[in-house]
Amino acid sequence: MTGANTDHLSRTTIRPADSSDLAGILAMLDDAVRWLCAKGIEGQWGSTPFSARESTVDRVAGWVRRGVVQVAEQDDELLGVLASGPAPDYVPAATGPEVYVVALVAGRTPAAKGTGARLLRLAEQQAIDEGVDRVRLDCWAGGSGRLIDYYRGQGYEPVETFDLDGWPGQILQRELDRR
Repeated sequence: MTGANTDHLSRTTIRPADSSDLAGILAMLDDAVRWLCAKGIEGQWGSTPFSARESTVDRVAGWVRRGVVQVAEQDDELLGVLASGPAPDYVPAATGPEVYVVALVAGRTPAAKGTGARLLRLAEQQAIDEGVDRVRLDCWAGGSGRLIDYYRGQGYEPVETFDLDGWPGQILQRELDRR
């Protein structure tokens, strides 16, 4: 890692989200939708901003209330969001204890570079701290498969595909060494 990357990551703070973060979290999700649409990748999250989807606003607010959301920030700029919790209903049940990443999004600014990976490491550390040796997540399996490739590059292995009303999904997991 270059000195510049190390320096910017060292100034990044990760902390539990609180209710004052909700608008920023939704804005980050909306920015991601705009970015995906600009790249022609509407299949992943659609084109409607998350903040305009009442069920999504309620879901994210619930995650924040339950204390399962972590935010990464630097100099009051939100860089990324991680939510972990029970696997969604559309995901086959785990064969053992796990930490499930229900949401991960990172900003597109230079300061946010590496934030997604850092938040994944946080989820893995959470699992280790809980005595769990598996982290699972799901992602969009459409398009060129770049999102799956990203998670593979982070040490996650594809384990199962699914289709959610025409939305192709991939479940990935990482087995952790707790030694």
